[in-house]
Amino acid sequence: MEKDKSIRPIVNDVLWYACYKEKIIRKQIKSKVTIAGAMTNILVTNLCTLVWMEVNVAAHRWRTFLDRHFEIMMSSPKLYAQYVSYACYLLKEESSDIYKSFLNTLGFMAQAAIYCCRKGRKEFLNATIDMYCIFFDREIYHNFLIRGGWKKLNKYLESQENAPLCKEVKKGKDASQSEILQYVSPECLNDSINNFAIKKITRKIVGSHKPSATFAEEMATRIKESLKEPLPEEFIEEPEGAVGGEPEPGSSLETEDAYPETKTLAVKKAVALLEGVSKDILALYELILFVFEECIRVGEN
Repeated sequence: MEKDKSIRPIVNDVLWYACYKEKIIRKQIKSKVTIAGAMTNILVTNLCTLVWMEVNVAAHRWRTFLDRHFEIMMSSPKLYAQYVSYACYLLKEESSDIYKSFLNTLGFMAQAAIYCCRKGRKEFLNATIDMYCIFFDREIYHNFLIRGGWKKLNKYLESQENAPLCKEVKKGKDASQSEILQYVSPECLNDSINNFAIKKITRKIVGSHKPSATFAEEMATRIKESLKEPLPEEFIEEPEGAVGGEPEPGSSLETEDAYPETKTLAVKKAVALLEGVSKDILALYELILFVFEECIRVGEN
């Protein structure tokens, strides 16, 4: 059980709203938030809208990271947790304001889940909700309370530079990503974080980051269970014959040099095997994962 009983319904509302705005689901899902005390309808609406804007910022800023590492992220629940939490740890360190860290990390996790959906891996949505609730408990909750908790959050949201656009979106405006980015300060669109270029983040760098490695180790089993949970019926089905996992034109996955881990024939064969394995056959899945990681290791040496 989470330390803050409000966080799970909030994350549910935020993620499903972002999925609706990004046309992943066909209609909005009924709110799970209990409106009482500091938790008001205005706060929930503002939070959903502003986090969706952060999703667009994350899509712009972290595109190369997600493109480059998507295949390895999808190879196991543990690696998905490790890569996503790694980015969240960087985002948390980037700002001294815990409210800003809350928005940025939740926005990135929502974008990671949406990216998975667009690549044909929508089962990771429930896992992402679980992940963020645990991340909030461990890394955000304490300072969030000190800052003022939910009670003072709405005042912070309404003071943001994109608050005017937020009001228009709540009235029904369908803002484009380019419109949203116009309201974002340049440092939030920087292609580096904590003085390190995002495009230079490698598997080795992620693997050596102890906090995200520990987080992933502890989340792995829980994510496996989340992957089996049913998703809302509001999901828009992919067109017949569509391959959700194919790289988009011009993405770094389509560029041989951008993803050296997939260069060798052995690795490509391992990836193909992984894609054909049913998620329910966990023993076989783990065996193929082991072979896959060994191929990666040999390829890097």
